[in-house]
Amino acid sequence: MTDTREPTVVRSVNGRIATITLNRPEKRNAFSSRVFDELRENFVDLPDEVRAVILTGAGEHFCAGLDLAEHKASPPCR
Repeated sequence: MTDTREPTVVRSVNGRIATITLNRPEKRNAFSSRVFDELRENFVDLPDEVRAVILTGAGEHFCAGLDLAEHKASPPCR
């Protein structure tokens, strides 16, 4: 089954510079487990020629921090 949801992290590469954008403006780009997974995938998968990464956020906010609604709903760690 293909995931048709909008990506929470978007990457573009221009020469030796990659721009990685947190893409949850409706949540002020709050950091969720999905954002973490997509962010990791984007960094692991960088082309060899990339020498610098710009990390930015879509919309008016860079990142509000941890998505507390998701964190509250998740089971405690053991």
